[in-house]
Amino acid sequence: MDPAGATVRSADQHVVHVYDKSGTLVRGVAAYLAVALLHGEAALVVASAAHRDALDVALDQRGPAVDELRARGQYVALDAEALLKHLVPDGRLDPHAFGALIGTEVEDLAGRGGGLSVYGELVALLWRRGQAAAAVQVEDLWNDLAGSHRFRLYCGYDSAAFDREGTPAQAARVLTAHSDVRCS
Repeated sequence: MDPAGATVRSADQHVVHVYDKSGTLVRGVAAYLAVALLHGEAALVVASAAHRDALDVALDQRGPAVDELRARGQYVALDAEALLKHLVPDGRLDPHAFGALIGTEVEDLAGRGGGLSVYGELVALLWRRGQAAAAVQVEDLWNDLAGSHRFRLYCGYDSAAFDREGTPAQAARVLTAHSDVRCS
């Protein structure tokens, strides 16, 4: 662990992308996932409807046919907004719900062998809503989950919301929870 309390991971294992434009995020995530999918890994996407749809198009353009990947169980996309209703039902994060909903999916996909890459924006949605403390907790839950299941994780934060919400200490905590920080 580093002095801020974050688990230090190898490069590219837990990436954070602070982005200015949604298209930049989608291109980055699509490249990240396409490499994994083309090498036989599974992919889990936990994103808003707009980002899920854009990722499907971007992945289809890169070669892996999303419909075929879904049919094989190699690609799973979950609605981040719907999950947040279960994870933060009363304004407070429920870590047990995270384990039941996200942990179970990660366990299933990682347990198939061949690797797992994940894109998640639960944290970004929480941050944007002014729930920075819950976002930091979710980052910690992801890192805890990585302690028991092998996977790579890519997180995205909108730079405008990242600058506007949360405290400088919370922003620093988010950045140090990751093995790689990308800005565009």
